[in-house]
Amino acid sequence: MRVFATKGERVDFSSWYTYTTFDLVGDLAFAEPFGCLDQGASTEWSTSVINVFKSAAWDQAIRRVAGANSWLRAALVKLLIPASAADWRRIHFQNSQAKTLARLADGMERNHNDIIFHILKNAESRKGLTKAEIIMNMVLLISAGTETTASLLTGWTLFICADPRVYERLVAEIRGAFVSDHDITWGTVKERVPYLDATINEALRLFSPAVTNQQRIVPPGGATIDDHIVPPGMTVSVAPWVACHSPLNFCDPDSFVPERWLPDKDKRYASDRLDASQPFSVGPRGCIGKNLAFFEMRLIMARLLYSFDLVLDGDRDSVLRKWDMTKIKVFQTWVKPRLWVRLTEVERSG
Repeated sequence: MRVFATKGERVDFSSWYTYTTFDLVGDLAFAEPFGCLDQGASTEWSTSVINVFKSAAWDQAIRRVAGANSWLRAALVKLLIPASAADWRRIHFQNSQAKTLARLADGMERNHNDIIFHILKNAESRKGLTKAEIIMNMVLLISAGTETTASLLTGWTLFICADPRVYERLVAEIRGAFVSDHDITWGTVKERVPYLDATINEALRLFSPAVTNQQRIVPPGGATIDDHIVPPGMTVSVAPWVACHSPLNFCDPDSFVPERWLPDKDKRYASDRLDASQPFSVGPRGCIGKNLAFFEMRLIMARLLYSFDLVLDGDRDSVLRKWDMTKIKVFQTWVKPRLWVRLTEVERSG
């Protein structure tokens, strides 16, 4: 980023956030990044991680018709998913499998407490995972932990840069909370910057990465949902976009208002139903990566705004029109447009 700032060049934050989250997942899972940040470009694998959501969208649609584990679903997946989408899925699986097997072969000799290390450490327990289970979990972790977080980071950057009031308050909080970028750690960033958390929660409400419905099957005996009796075996879900943009749940539902998440909010937002925003879902099938996602987002955001000033490249209204969320394609998560930003490094005395 300092190179771009020094040269005065614009940066596509949409792509660079993907490079960042992809490399972070590599380091967390396998004790080594995947190299996107070093080369400043995507790889076939990182591109497949983005595009694998297209085949996932087809798969989810098929499951709505054929069920989750039926022979009909398996047949329709082969018949209906476009070849290009199936190819990206294959590329992601093959790379994930190869990387996982190579890391498993290294055993516990690496001096790095990555995810595989902890899986191997508990391999002898009663609940130890088989090799096939480890591979499938890594396939899911890499895809789910990369593009979803990158999407939220991109949307958050758009929102704060498009609103000078929010940007100025956020920058003042971050630069007043830390004495250096080394002071920005997991512990300090959780405690010192409540307005940053408010901007994250508001970005998650308006631009939830998991934008499609998360399906659940009504258990035996049925259930009562919102005073309606629903028979067992029915598939039910909540549309995140509808819940988060409904005036029944939020005042000014389409506006970016981080203050609604703070205790001292304006009385207009006192009746907001904040629990209607559930970007990580709820219950035992909720996203297990929630804490990791917040860990990454807080550190990246705080370090970024501590060191750099950000300005949207181009006319604000033109950028917002390009980012009209009612017109952006969705395949499980957003097919996010490019977001061009110019950076200026913050000058500090001493």
